Amino acid sequence: MSKPSKKGFTLVELMVVVAIIGVLAATITPQISGALYKSRVAAAVMSLKNFKMGIDRLVDDIGVKPNVWGGFVVTNDSLALMKRASAPARYQSSWNGPYIDRYPTRTSSSLFFYDDTLWYYYSWPGSAWNNDWCGTDQGILLHTQFISLKAKEDIEMMLLGRLSATGNAWLYWCGFHDSRQVSTW
Repeated sequence: MSKPSKKGFTLVELMVVVAIIGVLAATITPQISGALYKSRVAAAVMSLKNFKMGIDRLVDDIGVKPNVWGGFVVTNDSLALMKRASAPARYQSSWNGPYIDRYPTRTSSSLFFYDDTLWYYYSWPGSAWNNDWCGTDQGILLHTQFISLKAKEDIEMMLLGRLSATGNAWLYWCGFHDSRQVSTW
């Protein structure tokens, strides 16, 4: 009488393999999700830096700051960073953009709270309502919100190297100092 041939794996062997795969997945998943989060933070920081450089280049090219104050919907391109036609007619010949490919909103990083809105303020010496947002009498302030306080703090640390004491998910970034005190359009 011949012995039956063994085909396949036993239940114990399959359970051992599944357990090993589970342990490997449990150790790798947090590292992968941490790397994904760090890439989102880096994307948000780069978007903010590109926005600042775009504003600086626009002001250098046309010689004036955009006359936008407060919240605006970026699809209108009120700051004229993406389309020449968005700039006032008298400045269109000096416009050498586009200066950015997208505004710092959720389209550039999922850590931004708003899909299509940000806040832009400027101040100038002796401004009405004493709106010296940046403490220099001549700064430009970008004001935007992130999905969480942790996201805002991680972005602030990477962008500014420090944390603000606001205690909320709003970033107040005065990285746009205009020492020449150029006028607005």
